[in-house]
Amino acid sequence: MSEGSAVIPFDESLDAHPIEALNKKSYELDDNREPDDSRLQYFAAKLVCLLACHEYARRIPASANIAVAAAAPGLVATELGQKDASGNNLQLIDLETLVTIRPRTPEEGARTIVLAATYPVEAVWKEGTRRVPFLTNMQEMDTEYFVAKSGDLELRRKVWDDTVRLLKLTDDEVDRCFL
Repeated sequence: MSEGSAVIPFDESLDAHPIEALNKKSYELDDNREPDDSRLQYFAAKLVCLLACHEYARRIPASANIAVAAAAPGLVATELGQKDASGNNLQLIDLETLVTIRPRTPEEGARTIVLAATYPVEAVWKEGTRRVPFLTNMQEMDTEYFVAKSGDLELRRKVWDDTVRLLKLTDDEVDRCFL
């Protein structure tokens, strides 16, 4: 997950097959693209992850006593994103200056993931609800925007159906995962 997914348009959501449309976009910069395009695609992919979390929460039977939470380690100072798919070095961007956020250490980023994995079920799913908390920087993030996007049942189902279609899963294979 990424906090940046809260501030991007998800134009692919208008497509009948939003995941396929997102996957068809090139992530490499060329002369015809704005430098921010690849970041927007990255954030859109993270928004899709949040949509999936909400769909998992809807599909998992309450009797399973399994909670779903989303976690974003945030901007972490690692080597990730320093090479392209061919292993060539990318032009480094001073993200701290660009977005005025100090990158977290790998340990700080990992703490949020561990928190999500160990969060008490009672805190995640208050009695009678199936809400999905979004954790970042060791705390639950205000998710008003995320809830608006991820709470869109039509969009969630469209993203889910397109993912299942692309993975060539049968309804029976999907049902066995959630029963």
